[in-house]
Amino acid sequence: MAWRCAILALGAALVAGAQTADDENWIQLFNGKDLAGWTPKIRGYAVGENFGNTFRVRDGAMQVGYEAYGPFNERFGHIFYERPFSHYILGVEYRFVGEQSEDGPGWAVRNSGIMVHSPPPETMGLDQNFPISIEIQLLGGTGEGERTTMNLCTPGTNVVFDGKLVTKHCTKSTSKTYHGEQWVRAEVMVLGSAVIRHIAEGEVVLEYEMPQIGGRNVEGHDPAYMEHGKLLESGYISLQSESHPVRMGRPKALLPFGGQPLILHVVRRLRSLFPDVVVAAAPEQELPDLPATLVRDEAAHRGPVGGMCRGLRACKGAGVFVASCDLPFLNLSLAAHLASRLPGHDVVAPYWEGRLQPLHAVYRRGVLPLLEQQLRCGELRPVALYDKVRALKVDEAEVRAFDPEGLSFFNMNTPDDYARARALWRKTPPGGEG
Repeated sequence: MAWRCAILALGAALVAGAQTADDENWIQLFNGKDLAGWTPKIRGYAVGENFGNTFRVRDGAMQVGYEAYGPFNERFGHIFYERPFSHYILGVEYRFVGEQSEDGPGWAVRNSGIMVHSPPPETMGLDQNFPISIEIQLLGGTGEGERTTMNLCTPGTNVVFDGKLVTKHCTKSTSKTYHGEQWVRAEVMVLGSAVIRHIAEGEVVLEYEMPQIGGRNVEGHDPAYMEHGKLLESGYISLQSESHPVRMGRPKALLPFGGQPLILHVVRRLRSLFPDVVVAAAPEQELPDLPATLVRDEAAHRGPVGGMCRGLRACKGAGVFVASCDLPFLNLSLAAHLASRLPGHDVVAPYWEGRLQPLHAVYRRGVLPLLEQQLRCGELRPVALYDKVRALKVDEAEVRAFDPEGLSFFNMNTPDDYARARALWRKTPPGGEG
């Protein structure tokens, strides 16, 4: 049997993860599929009304756009997560794209923000511009000069710096300037009313204490919530829409890994075993230049089965190795072994820790009609195919002979997974099978 082709199915994004004080693991606030758990409040519209589809999910990222607006008319918006937090670290990947909405304020060019310690969205007035909160201002460079990001703005609030109450609206951070459409990693450490720390690309760029209600720059609010001097111990998190398109959540495929985008790392790894690599992507998915054949699904959100169908149509040869893009430690010896087991079978899939691994498996191209039928029926799980064909399920003992720790199946679903993967990679010799 001629082995020529491997298919990579692309995954979603990592965005808006919160790590609470009593939990060492990250909580994924955004699922990369829809806005479940999030409530929009746009100025001039009722709570929950997402005017013009301002907030939407595409390519696994939360996006903000204004195509339906015409003139912006100061219709500032915020999308709130469903529960409050008090002590936590919030992590967000963001980048600015395209042009500002018509008639957007000059100060709002390449400008968005993360709001913390906010009241719930239901407390906002119909015409309220900003929630009473602490804003971590996200800015992009304009192409010339310096423009720091992760600044502090205080709609209806004040803070304390070095023991002194500061009442001015915005305070600059010490960050570098990020021009263009590059992704930036923003983190905020919030410790109740004690300390708030802004972190840009791993560097602390601003720190202050005692966030409290007071100050100005909020309009249309209920005066009952303006309790001057009240310390902010906890509150809701929201993300802004301020007239410039922004993306929240870098797709997994583009995360830096080993000095290159993750997808390029995985493609190059597979190319050392398979002459042809096919990358199956969503219709508008952003990708770097790759030494691979790129095919796009006809529609978004059709899961791995949709990507597998597109990839199988593009591949040559009788058998195909299928993997997801977020497997940085693919063991090529194991992949070759699985491929060697395909004669007499239609699928060869390994078990690891009691679970089949359908996105680290080998498929005969002849299963394509059955996968297409699954797709038409809305069955998006690859394993639904297995009872209809000659499937060989490789047990864990056989897998361990090639990959004792099972690192081939280490994927990245949370910021915590990503951090662990990068730490493991630093310990892996270049070119090693780890």
